[in-house]
Amino acid sequence: MKLDEFIREFKLNRKDGTSYVSLEDLEILKNQGYSTENLLDYLCQNNNSLLHGSRSDFEDEIKPRKGKIYCANLGSIAILKSIFSNKGSTLSYDYDISENNPLKLKIKDLNENTIGENGFVYVVNNTDDFINHPEGSWQYIKYNPSLINAKIEIKRDDFNYPIYLN
Repeated sequence: MKLDEFIREFKLNRKDGTSYVSLEDLEILKNQGYSTENLLDYLCQNNNSLLHGSRSDFEDEIKPRKGKIYCANLGSIAILKSIFSNKGSTLSYDYDISENNPLKLKIKDLNENTIGENGFVYVVNNTDDFINHPEGSWQYIKYNPSLINAKIEIKRDDFNYPIYLN
C-alpha cells in the first residue's frame, strides 16, 4: 500500500471529523517499507497538514497551554514531542532542521518522566490561523483551539535520532 492510498483509506486528509490510526494500522505501512515519520512528512508536504505531538490523549481539539498551540511541519519533531517530556528536564534541538543539519536531541536533567513509551501525533488540516515562528523554521503557533483531523499512535521506536545527555 502506498502512502496516498493509506491516507485515503484512513481519511487523514479530511477537513472535518477525526480519524484514528493505531500502532497495528501503522504496521501495514511498515511492512511496505515506510516509517511513521514518512507518513507524517508526506501529510505535511502534500496536504499542508501540521502536526502536534503529545503524550496526552485529546478527544477532538487541541487547546492552548500558556496561551499557544505549537505544531510542526516535520514528522520527526512531532514524534519527539509525543515521546519526550520537558517536565523536570530540558529538551534542546534546533529550529533549523535539514539534510545538512539533522535533528539531534539534547536532554538536561533526565528523569523518570522524560522519556515515554507511547504518545500521539495529532494531524491538523485546517492550518490557516497558524503562524510560522520563527519564520522559516518547523514551528507553527496558534492562539486559539484547533480541531484535530487525525490521531496517530506513536511508540518510542518511531524516534530514530541521536540523543545526547548533558
